[in-house]
Amino acid sequence: MITPPRSTQPILGWVEGKGVIPSEVNVMNPFSASKSDFPTNFLFFPIYSDDGSICHKECEENIRNSGNKIKQRKYSLEEYQKAMELLRRHGLRKVSKILGIPVSTLRDWRKGKHKPPLMRWTPKPCPELAYIIGCLLSDAWVYATDNGDYRICLETKDKDYAENFNRCMAKVLNKKPRRIYLRKKRKYWFLYYESVAFSTWWKNQNLASLKPFIEHCEECTKAFLRGFMDGDGSNSNYHVCAVNANIELLKYIKHLLAKLSIKTGRIRVHNRAGTKVKIQGREIIRKKDCYILDINPKDYLEKIGFSITRKLKGNFT
Repeated sequence: MITPPRSTQPILGWVEGKGVIPSEVNVMNPFSASKSDFPTNFLFFPIYSDDGSICHKECEENIRNSGNKIKQRKYSLEEYQKAMELLRRHGLRKVSKILGIPVSTLRDWRKGKHKPPLMRWTPKPCPELAYIIGCLLSDAWVYATDNGDYRICLETKDKDYAENFNRCMAKVLNKKPRRIYLRKKRKYWFLYYESVAFSTWWKNQNLASLKPFIEHCEECTKAFLRGFMDGDGSNSNYHVCAVNANIELLKYIKHLLAKLSIKTGRIRVHNRAGTKVKIQGREIIRKKDCYILDINPKDYLEKIGFSITRKLKGNFT
């Protein structure tokens, strides 16, 4: 919570909120503008130096560095750990001066009220996380929005797939299940979750670092394979297969299936780069070679199966 200004002079300082500076206001010299020139969601307060004087220069520099947008500062794990270490030996104001972190933020950290976004989630092996990993290696994706938020998204024509992804994601992040939207124009179900910690963790992963979460136990392995096959697997006329452009990933899938005594065929080229294919009703040109792995349908459906009803029936891909 930002304290009220100690001065009636309209000074635009660095605030933890969102908003765009109007084009008619001179960003390099906002102090000449009146309060009415700014949106109502802007907060006006002076930034003071140690001697109590207003730091016009610091205000101006913060505005210039903001790129015409007011952004909430995102603290790293290292900043949090350093702050907590210093707070054991020094007072709030001294640590604030050393690290440049507001006293109010440090106070909340010390009391345990809040933590930086990167500290609010840590990965723990479980079948739900393994399922999400399988989805992210097939249909789901993670991206950063323009305002710096991170989203974990899924779009699918199967509501039961979206519901299972929703259930697993809610449990992994310890959040309430999100609303699932129907995009009527394309007739697809869409949902997303926001988590800086999860997205940052995912961005730094590769197949080798994900193996401890996938192979933690047999249930985790099965959940991972089910998540991957819900996205990139198919069951058409009792022909079960997995299709993906990453041949190393398909080799790993083949290895995991073998560990579960599920027979597979050899990995072969399905579509060459430059081939026109239809995906979700849209025609695209393959940029990479796409590979296919045939899987014994009886073994797979008995031991793992799909979360998607239509794929369990074997009528559609």
